[in-house]
Amino acid sequence: MSKPDLGVEIDDLMCIEEGDMLFFSTGAPFKIPGNEDHSNAEDLGAGGVVGGYRVTSLLGRGGFGEVRLGVHQLTNEKVALKFILKNEMGSLGDVERTTTEIQCLTALNHPSIIKLIRVFNEPNHVVLVFELLEGFAGDLFHHLAQLPPGGVSEEEGALVFSQILAGVGYAHNQHICHRDLKLENILLQ
Repeated sequence: MSKPDLGVEIDDLMCIEEGDMLFFSTGAPFKIPGNEDHSNAEDLGAGGVVGGYRVTSLLGRGGFGEVRLGVHQLTNEKVALKFILKNEMGSLGDVERTTTEIQCLTALNHPSIIKLIRVFNEPNHVVLVFELLEGFAGDLFHHLAQLPPGGVSEEEGALVFSQILAGVGYAHNQHICHRDLKLENILLQ
């Protein structure tokens, strides 16, 4: 079994300032494609262009919107485009939390944390452009659930745990605390 690299998923996270620390907490849970209810889903731009990125396939859906694959029209760089529906932000508090989330994410630059590249303010959406986790192998929760009895080797477990600690430690050193660190929020590569 190959050793997984991982990025801590910063998706559907809100960042709240308390004293001298910033705390992340989640909004609605993120859903893997195929498990969502499309009855009220709005098309968030498949086939369109946002900020020079061609919007393509659905990667996932969350409480305020969805994440799609984006390909830059000039460079062919692939990114993850997180569309946050403005009409799903029901209060000024939601808008303030989203603004604070963006401020927190721009403060983070670590190999174990997915990087926010840019932000676009579109008429119906706020679009967060994240680096794309190449070779995405799912989240840690689903990875562990699919393992045979006996689970992960001690070496692999130590490697993954050390990468999680490195990312969390870095965020803490930036005075940012993730309040909803769970297996589903850790992406494997």
